Amino acid sequence: SDPPAPAGHNAHLAVASSTDARGADGSGDEGEDAAAIQAFRRSMPDANDQELSYLKALAQLSATEAAMVEQHRQALVADEALIEQERVLLEEIDSVDRSIEAYVEDLEQIIAAKVDLSLALQKSLGKFKESIAKEAEEASKTFRIEQNIKRAINAVWN
Repeated sequence: SDPPAPAGHNAHLAVASSTDARGADGSGDEGEDAAAIQAFRRSMPDANDQELSYLKALAQLSATEAAMVEQHRQALVADEALIEQERVLLEEIDSVDRSIEAYVEDLEQIIAAKVDLSLALQKSLGKFKESIAKEAEEASKTFRIEQNIKRAINAVWN
């Protein structure tokens, strides 16, 4: 099971929402993240740097997720268009309206476009998986710090 979110965990919404205006590639103004984190610091002055680091990782994960899903949608639309080109290509070759050389050339271009789409999507998926791992690592660190603080408090009071 996942470790609990750090104290003030609802404040991550402010950090994550700063990523909404980013482009489909997940890029955006890091100043927006910094401003959201500063707003969080003002609202939760007792938050530690580890919690802030976790919230930043969570915001970056949110942006990467949105970019990944959008790229997947765009790849699906492009792939559908390529499939339609293949259908037309097959109809033309079946009706003898096209030379075999032109057919081969066009089919090579379609296959190359499909490969390019798949490779780009696979690359983005790899980056997304890295972001997930980074967020999990930050959550784990935050959880361990909170557990150590709780143990120290319990030791003092017991």
